[in-house]
Amino acid sequence: MKILEAVGMKECNSCETPMECHLKLKKLKDEDPVKPTEYRSIIGSLRYIINTRPDLAYAVDVVSVGL
Repeated sequence: MKILEAVGMKECNSCETPMECHLKLKKLKDEDPVKPTEYRSIIGSLRYIINTRPDLAYAVDVVSVGL
């Protein structure tokens, strides 16, 4: 819950599948740039969680490839 609060996602709904199959991520050109330190902090927190939630490991790996 602390991580969800920190990233402003506390009110989001849960889902059974943490990530769509064959999802291709891309950066939107007209969005604000991502803060690298904040992004790395979130990914680090998610990597810590996958020790107890191995079902999230693939999704965390996909979003952390850019590090």
